[in-house]
Amino acid sequence: MRINNLSLNHFNMKANSFSYQPLNIARAVFQPDRSIYPILGELNLKPKKMTMIAEFKSKLDISNFIAELLNHKVNIFDIDDGFIYKIYLQEVNNSVTEYWQGWYRLSLPVLVIQCGHEQKYTLAEEKNLIVNIGNYKCDCIYTILPLRNLESLTVDQITIKNLIAGNQIVLNGELKKVYSETEPNKYSDCTFGNNLFPKLDPGLNTIFISNPTDVKINLSFTPIFI
Repeated sequence: MRINNLSLNHFNMKANSFSYQPLNIARAVFQPDRSIYPILGELNLKPKKMTMIAEFKSKLDISNFIAELLNHKVNIFDIDDGFIYKIYLQEVNNSVTEYWQGWYRLSLPVLVIQCGHEQKYTLAEEKNLIVNIGNYKCDCIYTILPLRNLESLTVDQITIKNLIAGNQIVLNGELKKVYSETEPNKYSDCTFGNNLFPKLDPGLNTIFISNPTDVKINLSFTPIFI
């Protein structure tokens, strides 16, 4: 088991409980007066609420572990079950109890997103087939390097204007940002299909590129599991 690529042994730590919970799912439902059929709103998925329970040899070990969590906005927990868990620390408040001969138990409320390992692809064709092995749609990131000056480029229903040769552009669906090496905000040069940042559906996705020979495009994403 590892946290942020550090073995739990680094903290003299034993993880006691990290039980599976599905994502928190909710949707608005409107019931018309003259119909038995409800009108469903969009699904709203939020990270699952979980409690991480672990045991430590000393107070210093606990201090070092909490400091490690606080040093990262997102902590990556790998428990060797085939998934990666993105952990967001909520609070540390009366979380420690001493239970046996100098051993301490820590209970932390956390928000968790269950993921697969990061996937990376190079898109070199006009039509590219990409498989998302997760079971829910996920945000993705395109890194675009123009090989010559371009008035526009369309990638996956998103059109980007004013591309300069050698000036890398990042279309980040996770952070909801578009920027280049010289422009911290390139959003105004973009037209989004369906007004959405890029996402991949579970299963097979087809990604079209308008002029693939004029650019180098890398795609990365982290599959999401409910």
